[in-house]
Amino acid sequence: MVMARKVVISIKNRLLSDGIELELKNCENLVPCGNSCVKAADICSVLKADVFLAEVSAFEGEDLITRMDEVRNLKYILPGCKSVLLVDDIAYPELAESVQAAKATGAIDGFLFTTVTASY
Repeated sequence: MVMARKVVISIKNRLLSDGIELELKNCENLVPCGNSCVKAADICSVLKADVFLAEVSAFEGEDLITRMDEVRNLKYILPGCKSVLLVDDIAYPELAESVQAAKATGAIDGFLFTTVTASY
């Protein structure tokens, strides 16, 4: 039996976070541990999370500097936890480039683009 991996989500966009949480629930080896936008590293530590999934945007609390601080803190507290950042590459192309650079340097473990077009 494969152990389920705990995923802590830190996304303010409820449409996006609810969609991700629903998909994670459909994966037999992934367990969403709720959506928290406050003290995510502490929550990851308490829950012994395997993955920290966080949105990056231009808004306070979701900006890249804040998220990278959270990731560094999390790596110190819980070294085995993977950090994955989500960014809208259409709305924030410069931010998307910075997130890609963070992955290239090993500062984060992964990233996803979350662009939703108007036609959707």
